[in-house]
Amino acid sequence: MSQQLMKTGEPYFYLGGEVGCLLIHGFTATPKEMSYLAQYLAEQGLTVLGIRLAGHATQPKDMARMKYQDWITSVENGYKLLKPLCKKIIVIGLSMGGALTLTFSSFNDVDGVIAMDTPYRLSTSPMYDQFRLIFSKLFSKFVPYLKKGPADWFHPERFSERISYDVNPTASGAELIKLLQILRVQIPKITAPTLIIHSIDDDYVVPENSEMIFNELTTSSKELFYIEESSHVITEDGNFEILFPKVYDFIKKISEK
Repeated sequence: MSQQLMKTGEPYFYLGGEVGCLLIHGFTATPKEMSYLAQYLAEQGLTVLGIRLAGHATQPKDMARMKYQDWITSVENGYKLLKPLCKKIIVIGLSMGGALTLTFSSFNDVDGVIAMDTPYRLSTSPMYDQFRLIFSKLFSKFVPYLKKGPADWFHPERFSERISYDVNPTASGAELIKLLQILRVQIPKITAPTLIIHSIDDDYVVPENSEMIFNELTTSSKELFYIEESSHVITEDGNFEILFPKVYDFIKKISEK
């Protein structure tokens, strides 16, 4: 039985040149979350694919059934679609999408990696993360969904256009913790040039997360870039005049090599 997608929940594809960009949205969101960036990159002549992660953009109960491996598979499927069309592939993700970007790029042949406002862990200590993992599994049996709190955006008019689930599936929170456990092991294995971007105003995933990711990277080409006047969802409520050219300049340098 087919699933009814939320409005703007569809993946999108822009055919351009031989450099391809694989865009990965975040936790409970939809491909639309990356659409402004996708359009900008397409206008620069790049080939762009914005994927839909498994269990997203339909109903929260669909997401609650998914494992973190399903989300990695979604990224892998997008990569396989781009690979025959492009000589170089840049993987770009936001938040959990950034965690998927880094994890996927650690065991696949990619030419560039961009991770934005990406969590390193959900708490301040590994022990507390483990406690949250166990608690989430148990808690999900009694409280399957948690209502999201209010969002504080720099551009409220953009928030009114945002499409995502209005709840967080508790079971999915446990899967995110598992994904981040894998991420922390895999970061040193990334060999492609990597750009880490974080909003200094992000109070959802604080900037220290990107600092920890950056410090764990062993690739010879890495950069940590901070941006102001942007909330956590930097691709929708961000300083586009700075963010988008920064992303493109990084891609352009890779494409010219």
